[in-house]
Amino acid sequence: MKRFEMDEIQTLIKNNSLEAQKLVYELRKLIQRLVPGSKEKIYKGWGVIDYQLGAGRDFISIGPQKKYVNLYFMRGVELTHPAKLLEGTGKNMRHVKIRSSKDLENEQLHKLILRAAKLKK
Repeated sequence: MKRFEMDEIQTLIKNNSLEAQKLVYELRKLIQRLVPGSKEKIYKGWGVIDYQLGAGRDFISIGPQKKYVNLYFMRGVELTHPAKLLEGTGKNMRHVKIRSSKDLENEQLHKLILRAAKLKK
């Protein structure tokens, strides 16, 4: 996974609360651990950090918000999620709101990330 200079990510999240900034870094570590072959790219214009596996569109994105972080699943409508974590009404994409570090410990979230990666492979 590509390592970004601290200032690239800090520039992206500088206007977010300290808690949201912390969640971005923790979520990056979680994705790196669960999907080690993914490639990371910052889209400053969209304000997101995208993750890609192979060719084609990204499979997941971190979207920092002022006080929390959205984790976007590009093919979210195709994912089963018994815990009902996914939100949204878009044609394809769904998201999970990450409001605390405790949310990142949720095994159902981990399974969603792994399912999203598997859809991409």
